[in-house]
Amino acid sequence: DFFSSPDPNQGPVFTAPYFDAFGLGLVVTAAMPVFEGSTLKGVAGIDLTLTDLVSQVTFFNAGQYSFSFVVDVKGRVLTHPLLPAPDEGSADAIIVDISRLEPDADFTTHVRTPMLAGETGAYSLSLNRALSRGDAR
Repeated sequence: DFFSSPDPNQGPVFTAPYFDAFGLGLVVTAAMPVFEGSTLKGVAGIDLTLTDLVSQVTFFNAGQYSFSFVVDVKGRVLTHPLLPAPDEGSADAIIVDISRLEPDADFTTHVRTPMLAGETGAYSLSLNRALSRGDAR
């Protein structure tokens, strides 16, 4: 909380996705405290549509057997192939930890845990699953 314990070293804070009251769809708010010296002057924030935030990631296509996803700093999924696209306007935001969609122990050890610790790198892993690539009507 910016106001109860102001910290000049506090980085930005991102909310979980929620539906914008003005019809923008799913958004996240990014907020950051503004200090003058050690005195908190206020908080600057911006709402980002999830569609804009993940647009570059959703076009990732390194091959037929690859996929991309976006999680926040707590491991909550912003976009993943097993979830509806952010612009599909689901009635409720789906907020789930990446471990629910990727339960494999190797994924947790080599991808989830390092990502949440702020590490960078690459890791290749084989997962067995069927992904829907469209309407099955």
